[in-house]
Amino acid sequence: MTLEEFKAKFIKAEEEAMLKGNVDALDKVYSPDLVIHSEQFPFQELKGIEARKQQVRGNSQAFQIIKLDWDEMVGEGDTIAYRYTMHLKHTGTSPMVPVPPTGKELVVKGSQFLHLKDNKVSEVLGQIDMLGMLQQLGAMPGR
Repeated sequence: MTLEEFKAKFIKAEEEAMLKGNVDALDKVYSPDLVIHSEQFPFQELKGIEARKQQVRGNSQAFQIIKLDWDEMVGEGDTIAYRYTMHLKHTGTSPMVPVPPTGKELVVKGSQFLHLKDNKVSEVLGQIDMLGMLQQLGAMPGR
């Protein structure tokens, strides 16, 4: 599989999981022994594909994703880096955002590095603008 083919497959699986709630689509692109180094609150290292599925489920408890933009995606060798923008509506609470639902629409940016092994993501190093998200929710001063 070429890098371009994998990128298209990855985007399709992520959108299926995040926009439609079909977390089993993630099995197509993530290794069972996946490791996620997450800067999301609470700071954590997640292990295994089930942990990624739970992360998506948890996020969907607090947010409805209105739109997901893939701003830039590049790859070389066994690594893909990308930036994204999520347009969200805050509809609930989750471990990531323990703030009562506000109904506010947010724009949140992030980036990730994916390391591939045997045509599946084996490691993720991610960053999301949590401060900006919390400011938009009114839970932190700013904006």
